[in-house]
Amino acid sequence: MAPASDTSPSWSVLGLTYRGDDPEQVFQQYLQCIADEGLRHYQEIIQTGSKQGESLWLHVLNGAAIIERLQPLFGLNATELRCLLLAMTLHDINKLPAYSKDSSGKAIRYANAATLEHLASELEALQADRFFPQWRDYLRDIKFLVDSHQDQAPQNSQFSFSFAQQCRLPRSRLEGPLRALLRTADVLDLSHSSDQTSHQERHIHQKALERLNEGLHLSGGQQRYRFISHRLAEQRGLLSNTIHNQVVHFLQEQYGPQSCIPLLFHAEGVDYLLNRAIPFTWTRKQQRELTRRVIGRLAEMQQEGLTEFIKARPSGINVDKAALDSGASIERIFGCITKVVMRKQYREDWRQEREAAAREDLQTFLASPQAAAKPLLQAQCQALLAEQHLLPVDSEAFKRGEFLMAYRNFLEAHRGEELKRLHDDAWQRAARLFGVPEERQDLYALVNSYRRGYVMARDLPAFELPEMEAAALADLARLEKQAQQAAPPRAGRGKREQRQPASSQSVESRDQQDPAGTAEGGDLSLASQEEALLDYLDRHLSFWDLVSGELQQPVDFQANLRHYADPRHANRQCSYCSSPLPAEEWMALQVPPSIGVQQFSNRLEGGSPREPKRNICPICRLQFLLEKLAWPSHRDKQGSEFQTFYLHLFPYSFFPGPLLQAWWQTIESVREEDLGAIDPDTRDAEQWQRLADGRFLQQLRYRVAGREGLVIPRYEEALSPTPVLPLTINQQGYGRQYLVALEKALLLAAWFDCRVLLSRLPTPLLNLEQETIGSEPVAFMAEGVPQALTWLLPEQVLTRPQVQALCRRLALLHKLILVLQPHAPSTVAVLYDLVAAAAHDPLMLYHEVDRLIEEKAGKERYVLKLSYQVAPLLEQLLGAAEAIG
Repeated sequence: MAPASDTSPSWSVLGLTYRGDDPEQVFQQYLQCIADEGLRHYQEIIQTGSKQGESLWLHVLNGAAIIERLQPLFGLNATELRCLLLAMTLHDINKLPAYSKDSSGKAIRYANAATLEHLASELEALQADRFFPQWRDYLRDIKFLVDSHQDQAPQNSQFSFSFAQQCRLPRSRLEGPLRALLRTADVLDLSHSSDQTSHQERHIHQKALERLNEGLHLSGGQQRYRFISHRLAEQRGLLSNTIHNQVVHFLQEQYGPQSCIPLLFHAEGVDYLLNRAIPFTWTRKQQRELTRRVIGRLAEMQQEGLTEFIKARPSGINVDKAALDSGASIERIFGCITKVVMRKQYREDWRQEREAAAREDLQTFLASPQAAAKPLLQAQCQALLAEQHLLPVDSEAFKRGEFLMAYRNFLEAHRGEELKRLHDDAWQRAARLFGVPEERQDLYALVNSYRRGYVMARDLPAFELPEMEAAALADLARLEKQAQQAAPPRAGRGKREQRQPASSQSVESRDQQDPAGTAEGGDLSLASQEEALLDYLDRHLSFWDLVSGELQQPVDFQANLRHYADPRHANRQCSYCSSPLPAEEWMALQVPPSIGVQQFSNRLEGGSPREPKRNICPICRLQFLLEKLAWPSHRDKQGSEFQTFYLHLFPYSFFPGPLLQAWWQTIESVREEDLGAIDPDTRDAEQWQRLADGRFLQQLRYRVAGREGLVIPRYEEALSPTPVLPLTINQQGYGRQYLVALEKALLLAAWFDCRVLLSRLPTPLLNLEQETIGSEPVAFMAEGVPQALTWLLPEQVLTRPQVQALCRRLALLHKLILVLQPHAPSTVAVLYDLVAAAAHDPLMLYHEVDRLIEEKAGKERYVLKLSYQVAPLLEQLLGAAEAIG
C-alpha cells in the first residue's frame, strides 16, 4: 500500500449517490454538491444538550432527508426545494465557529449570527453555486426560512411586510409548506429513541405533527397525519431488516404511498406518518399475509443466489435443500448445475490423484476374499487395471462424468423416497440413463463414489451437456410418474433406511430425513416455514399508534427464559437462540463458514466421537440462509488467513429513509462496477491526525483488492434499517486481522458519521442506539478485542472523545512507522508488533523501536538521526494523557 503522498490512479474516492423519484434529482445534487463536499466541515461540530453526540453535519443531513421524503405532500418545485435545502443547511448558523462568538470570545445571539451577510458568506464557503446557481437572487427567501425555526425568539423576517415583499417566492408558499417542512424536520431530529412509551418522545412526535398538519392546512391540502410505528423485540441482522422492509412495503401497499409514509428508521422498527382519516388496525389475516410476503422475499433472494446452494464438492456437485425450498424450478436448478460443470477445470495433478485412487480401489477388491468368489468380476477388474488410463484424458469426457455424478447426487439427496418405491438405485438409474453398459456397472461399483463418475465416463456416449440436462429433466418427470404408480414401501423398511447415516456432504436434519422433493413435499416445507415465522412474529412484532397506544404486546422474555431453563428441553431446543420452536439437526456444512461450535450454546451431545449436530430452529435456519446469500462466501474458519468482521451501524437519533437509500445506492454503484469489495486506505497518518483533532475525514480513499476489505452486499436489506456491512481481512493471525479490521472500521465510522459496532457476528450483540456512558452517547464499540491489542484499545465501548484518543494513538504509530519504514509495501506487521509489545508493557515500545532502528541502520547507517526522529513520537505515545481508558 502506498504512503499518504501517493496519488496513484489505483485509488478511488467513495462519494454519496442518490436516485429518487424527482425528475430533476434535486436531492441527489444536494448530496453530491453540498453534503458530501463543503458540508463535511460540519462533522467537526458536535452538538450538546438534547442532541448530544450528534454532529451538525448529521443533524442537517437528517433534516434534508426528511424534507426530501415529505416534499411530495406539498408539490414543491425545484426552486422551492433548493431554497429549502439550503435553509436547512444554514438554520443553525449560530453553531458555526465563524459566527458563534465575537472578537472577545463572547457568544453571539442568533439574530446577529443569521444576518444576510453571514448567510451569503457561508453559502460562498459551501460553493452553493454548484447546487443552486441563482441562490443570491433567493437569499432573502432562504433567510426567511432559516429564521422560521426560531420559536422562542421570533425574528423580524417572520412578520415584516417589507421583508416579505423582497422575497422571490410567493409569500403563501414561504409561510405555508416551506416553513412547515423546515420546522417539522428540525423538531424531529430531537427524537433520540425508539421508545414510544417515553413522554419526551411522544411530545416530540406530537409537536412535529402540529407543524406538519399546520403546513398542510395553509397550503390547502386535505390530508392530516398521525404517527404509527412497528417494532421487533429482538435483532437478527439481515432477517430483522428483511422483516422491517416487508412491513414497510405491506403498509404502503395497503394504505397508499401518500397516506402511509415511512419516515424514521430505528434499529427496532420504523415510525410512519399515517393519514389521520384512516383507522389503523392489525388483524390476524394481515399478520399471515405479512408472513407470506417475508417468506416470498426470502425465496426470491434464494433464487437470485441459487448458485450459493449448488456447489462442487469432493463427492461431486451437490444441491442443497435450500435450493428446492427457494421455489426455484427444477429446470433452473439443473441449468445452474450445467453451468457449474461447464466452468470446471481439471488440472493434471488432480487427474493423476484420482487415477491413482481409482486404481487403489480396484486393487483393494482384488486383494479381498470376495474377488475369488466372483471370477468374472475379478477378470474384468484385472483387464481394466491393465489399461494405461482408467480415467479419460479428454476434459469433455470428464465433464460428462461430472454431470452423471451430479444427477446421481440429486437423486440420492432429493428423490430417495421415489427410488425406494421402485427398488431402484441412484447410481444404476443415472448409469442406465446415460448409456453406461449394464454388464459393467458391478465393476464400476468397486470404485469409490467420490470418483466413480469419472471412471464411468469411459463408456459414456459423446453427449453434449445440454443433451444430458434435457435427459435428466425428462427422467425426473418419468421417475415421479413411476413412483406415483408404485406401491409405497413398508413402514418398517422405511424406518430402518431412514436411520442409516447420510453422506456427510448431504443436507440432513430430523425433519429432512424424507428427501422427497415433489411438489407436495415442497408445499409442506413452505407451509412449515410460514407457520414458524408466523409464530415468531406473533411473539416479537408489535405496533403502536400515537392516538390509541400499543396494539400488540411484545415478546414475553420471562416465558423464553423459563422455557430455556426447563430441563425437559435441554438437548432439544435451538442451540443458537433458545427459541421454543421445534428444532432440526444441522451439521456444520449447513451454517455459514464463519460459524463454529463456539457460537452455539453448550446444549450439544457430549462424549461423542463425531461432530455433534446442532439443534437449529426454523428462524435461525432462515437467518443462516440469508447470511450465506447476502455476501460472497469464503473460508473464514478460526486460524484461516481470511476472517470476516461485521460493522453494525446505528444512528444517534434515527436514519431517515432517503439517507439509507443513498447509502445503498452508493454501495450498489460500486457493485455495478463488478467489484467484490473496496479496501479503505489506512496508512495515511495525516487522516488519522485529522480524526484525532476532531476534524472531518476529507475523503474515503479505497482501492479494489479482490474480496478484501468492505464486501459489497447483494441485497438492499443489508443497509436498512440497521446496516450490516462485512469486512473481510486477509492477514496471518487473529491479532493482525482484528487490528486491520479496527482501523478500517474507524475510517468507515467517520465517513458514515454514525455509531458503529465492530463484531465477529452478523447479528448485533446489543442496540447501540440506546447505549450511553453517563450522559455521553456511545460512538464505537469493539466486541472481543484480542489481548494483544489491549494497550491500543483498553476499553471496548468508546465515546466520541475516546475515539479521538484512539485515532491519536494510531496517528502517532503511523508516523513512527513512516519514519522507520517509509517504503514498506505493508505496515501491518510492524504496527501489530508495536501494539502487541505495548500490551505486555508500554516501555517495550522502546525495545521494538530500537530493534527496528538497528535493522534499518544496518543497511543505511544513520542510527542517531533515526533516534532523534522517533524519540518525540515515543514520548507522545507513552507520556500523553490518553482518554481511552
